[in-house]
Amino acid sequence: MPSVPTEPGVSEIVVDRCADGGVPVVVDGRDAAMGQRFILLTALNCTDAPVVLDGVPAVDFLAEDGQRFDITAEPGTVGETDGRATTAPVTLAPGAAAGTTLSWRNLTEYDGPETAESIVLTLGEGLPPVTVELTVDLGTTHRAFVSGWSANDPAYPAPVTVTVTTTATPTG
Repeated sequence: MPSVPTEPGVSEIVVDRCADGGVPVVVDGRDAAMGQRFILLTALNCTDAPVVLDGVPAVDFLAEDGQRFDITAEPGTVGETDGRATTAPVTLAPGAAAGTTLSWRNLTEYDGPETAESIVLTLGEGLPPVTVELTVDLGTTHRAFVSGWSANDPAYPAPVTVTVTTTATPTG
């Protein structure tokens, strides 16, 4: 168990993204401007065998109480919904990674805006669904988009361990 800080400061924690094995999905980037939102999600193959990801993951949006929103992420990207999403399955060797982008417009047109507190991704046949805790401010459009998986360049592998910097506030 980490110690409780007694003085202000910065600490670094190394997080092993493959600690639980399987095929975890992590948030590797976010961007937002002019009502458009983008989240880069990376799937890591932490198994000893190749895994096959569906061309486009299925995405469910969950409220804080775990209830599913009636929103389906369509293949594509905000502003590019003409079927350009790659739909071919992607095979990941052990240790390999692939990325997909979740995107949406946060507009408030009518009713109250909806905010998901987590998403559930269905990666492929035989793979368990993966829950990712993150806030998705869906607004009122009831539309989201997800791109096809794209295998990461093996020359630039996704890091299995990352260093997280935290700022400690003294207690007492």
